[in-house]
Amino acid sequence: MTLHLPTRLRTALLSFALVLTLVAPLQAPLVARAEESLPPAQVVATPLEVAPAIQSVWQAGDGDAAATARAWLWGEKPLAIAVEYQHDSPTGLRSMVYYDKGRLDIPDPSKDQSNPWYVVPASLVREMLTGEIPFGDNVEVQRGKATIPVVGDAAQPQALTYATLAPLASLEAAPSARTGLGLVEHDAVTPRAATPGVLVTSLVSAQGGVTLGVVTDAGVRISTFDAVTAHNVAEPFADWVAAQPYPDFYLLGHPL
Repeated sequence: MTLHLPTRLRTALLSFALVLTLVAPLQAPLVARAEESLPPAQVVATPLEVAPAIQSVWQAGDGDAAATARAWLWGEKPLAIAVEYQHDSPTGLRSMVYYDKGRLDIPDPSKDQSNPWYVVPASLVREMLTGEIPFGDNVEVQRGKATIPVVGDAAQPQALTYATLAPLASLEAAPSARTGLGLVEHDAVTPRAATPGVLVTSLVSAQGGVTLGVVTDAGVRISTFDAVTAHNVAEPFADWVAAQPYPDFYLLGHPL
């Protein structure tokens, strides 16, 4: 079976491998002196381990998932552990652990580990919608919007992708006017209308178009309104977030 890793994950792992390649020759004489009397079978490499603070965050959400019917929040186990450049970190690096459904980072290891924001979920959705990869405050690299499906299998035909969904998000510099959803041409100042209790009846197509009033039997209503990004949040999402063992906005941030 061939494992297809995301481009950014491959880049992080290759970068880390390059660091090891450059550092290894400097350390080799010390290792040889320390272990020259050991048989080759006893000379082993020490693998990277999940930081205890990251393990604690994972444990809070997924520690009992295997023994219950609840779906995994992050994933059953780490898929990869890596380090990456972080402009604001005193070491110049951040620690990252990839899971099936997300990534957990330690952006600054010098911070207070008792702070609930010492470990933070990566803003993967924002990165895929904008194509902007952050490497610290006000330090970003443009990689292009993700053309992978928002939900479902990667190879599905006619899928709604992050790239086609992006114009409907609150991340475009000057989105086109969108009418009929309580939305106005977004100027980053004027809030859209809060509509708690209103049924959600609009449908987004694979091309990113919105058709009004075609979903008449879903029974899903608006629950909350976020004034920061001016988005209404459907009741199932609001209820799910409220049930998670994390501070407000920790898992998802503000709706986009």
